[in-house]
Amino acid sequence: MVVIGIDPGSKITGFGIIRKSGQDIDYLSSGTINLENISDTQLKLKKIYNEFSSLIKIHHPESVAVEDIFYATNVKSTIKLGYVKGVILLAAIDNNLQTFEYSPTNIKSAVTGNGRADKESVKNMLRYLVKGLPDTFHYTDESDAIAIAYCHINTISFNRRVQ
Repeated sequence: MVVIGIDPGSKITGFGIIRKSGQDIDYLSSGTINLENISDTQLKLKKIYNEFSSLIKIHHPESVAVEDIFYATNVKSTIKLGYVKGVILLAAIDNNLQTFEYSPTNIKSAVTGNGRADKESVKNMLRYLVKGLPDTFHYTDESDAIAIAYCHINTISFNRRVQ
């Protein structure tokens, strides 16, 4: 099972792609869609849609896992994140993929067992859980996206065992 995890952001959107094969979870790819130099919202959304659609065509995931939007005190920021998430969902739908949303607390719990873990703890635990993970990431959005994908694989695996 190949899963793309997405950490949506209006300046930097992270992605992480992992595969579960038997008991192993392997790192395939990760990166960011950097939007910091684009001021026009429509151009940002187009870039996210195009790059995310390309990732789907290259990696052929079975599903997409997205971090649920936390409600910031800044309403404009929350709306921008909603736009980004909407474009990601549209790209997934256009490619016949089902999407799953997870809260930051659920993601941290799935990776570390602690829903209040910090980003460094999540990243360190991923090193034990995902084979082939790079030593460093340019942005924490990458490791966050891998954690989101891991959360989905963990949730699906648990649900299958329970049924």
